[in-house]
Amino acid sequence: MDTTGDAPGRSNRLMWLVLLETSGNQAYIFDTNRRRENVGASHLIASLGDWTKDELVVLGLADPDAVLQARVPAAPAEVLTTAAGRVQVLVADARQGRALVAAVTRRALVQAPGLDVCGVVIPFDWSEASTDGSGTTGRTLPSATREASMLLPRVRAARPAQPSARFARLPIVEHCRSSSLPAAGLYDPVDGETRRIAAQAGRLDELEKPEPSSAYSQAKLCAVDGPRTAADPGGVDSAYDRLAAVLLAPMRDGPGEPGGTLGEDARSRGTIARRALQTTAEHLQYDREWVAVVHADGNGLGEVFRGLGDEIAGRSARDCADILRDFSRAVEAATLDAYLAAVDELVRLGLTRRSSSDQDAPPGDPLARLRVEVLPLILGGDDLTVICEGAVALAFTAAYLRALEERTQARLSEVVGRHGLRPERARKLTAKAGVAIVKRAYPFSSAYRLAESLMEEAREIKARAAGASGLAFHVLYDTAAADLDSLRARLTLADGERLYAQPYLVTRPDSGWDGWSARHRWVDLLGNVAALQAPAQGGEGRALPRSQTHDLRAGLHLGRKVADARYRGVHAAGKDRYQGLDALAAPGRTDTLFWDDDDRPDEHRWVTRYLDAMDADAFLTCAAGLHSEAANRDEAATKGRSSQ
Repeated sequence: MDTTGDAPGRSNRLMWLVLLETSGNQAYIFDTNRRRENVGASHLIASLGDWTKDELVVLGLADPDAVLQARVPAAPAEVLTTAAGRVQVLVADARQGRALVAAVTRRALVQAPGLDVCGVVIPFDWSEASTDGSGTTGRTLPSATREASMLLPRVRAARPAQPSARFARLPIVEHCRSSSLPAAGLYDPVDGETRRIAAQAGRLDELEKPEPSSAYSQAKLCAVDGPRTAADPGGVDSAYDRLAAVLLAPMRDGPGEPGGTLGEDARSRGTIARRALQTTAEHLQYDREWVAVVHADGNGLGEVFRGLGDEIAGRSARDCADILRDFSRAVEAATLDAYLAAVDELVRLGLTRRSSSDQDAPPGDPLARLRVEVLPLILGGDDLTVICEGAVALAFTAAYLRALEERTQARLSEVVGRHGLRPERARKLTAKAGVAIVKRAYPFSSAYRLAESLMEEAREIKARAAGASGLAFHVLYDTAAADLDSLRARLTLADGERLYAQPYLVTRPDSGWDGWSARHRWVDLLGNVAALQAPAQGGEGRALPRSQTHDLRAGLHLGRKVADARYRGVHAAGKDRYQGLDALAAPGRTDTLFWDDDDRPDEHRWVTRYLDAMDADAFLTCAAGLHSEAANRDEAATKGRSSQ
């Protein structure tokens, strides 16, 4: 949509901002439980930037060898930012902007049926000198980016039909086998050459059969498998190729360049990576009892960009474009850095797949990442959504949140120094995360909604402990009630006592550990889990027998007084016999599992984290080591602050 027409009176000071964006990404990814389709959908969303660059070349607006290097006004178009599902381009003519939107959305219709892609075109004043925003439109580039973001939802809502309306069920057609949509044809998961060889050997019956598949599903599968027939759209790289390129980036503490340590060339390493990623998808689909959806989002990134826009509004348009590009790239790179750092942390902890079919890799080689069963589905801007094995979900999420703070501060500091911005622009980016751990057959659309609700629950940290990142999680044993409000209501007793203490702070708040934040520390939950897992003297069984811990768990549902009576009874039976009991008590206490979480003197809200620890027990197998490392980090941070 162009908000000004062709503006016949425009001067050479007028430029146009084109914003292209996908929407409904999570619904598009999670409308099926098939992991291959989840990965394919993620790839198609991430392909928006590639489609835009391709169409710029087709329209004659960019040189194919220098699309990202072109700069307006010397060039007719300039790619400003590219993130997962969001692209901004500067063009010198409104007609060019509209043509670009038409070309990219048309390509999405062909290569990604059902993916909602929409675009707007906004004029703004281009000035090579500093400006007060009093040009032809009265818009600077930063204000144009804000207006485009606000206009896009209105344009999207004003369209005559949404993408789902394209797939009518009349006349009556067969259902797709993997989604709720009507089938558009048969999809053969076996390539033609394999089927021909099997036919010659008389083994066709051993191959998977073609099955009815919707246009949605066929596009996603094609994104994973690549074009299978002459009728399939070309130009679709494999989703596994994209993920392999991400995971084969050099490790932070490994060799300087990927490759070389195993003697393979880049192509053979890519083949190994693709096979390993396929194995991960298959294991998450068929083999793992518990899988998890992790959804994380940065805190206040929109406010950061608004503040940045206000600061640079008086600079030249060229400076504004360069700063916005560098700042966006820094956030994007920091998110990717943090993801890889979290995967590397799982490698270090040994939380990897053990299989004879996997390629061994020495420490520090990126191939080691391929044994970590984590599939990134959304990885762009400050957003992260992954599917992973349940056993690694909590450790991965905590590591990601820590790394995101470190990487954003480092990356943004470089941009601030390069462009002479205010020092506060280089502050770390905190984040909130939700972790939904479910059985593998549980509908992933519902699992994502639960993870999103848990992330919103973790938003409380921003209001009560500024400067900290944190998470909330839930292990879904009973699917009778799957929305978070119902789940939390089940864990709230009649008198308001809560059998959960979420969310948890993974990193230290700006004001230090005080009040509410001191009672919701992730390191303390790790300590509780470590106490539950501590081995008995002599090495047989646990120091706290499972019969005792489950008896305490049952007592929680009978109320605080009953639970505390059972806890004190176990304590009296022998503190030395049942080691670790004190670690399970409320903060600063040894005689109760509950504490008053309301800081108001005339109000009480009793909570306990014992049930959280019991739920996390099976999904934090190395809790003792994680607790020790987290405690050491916090001690070092405390000493660092006190010495300043």
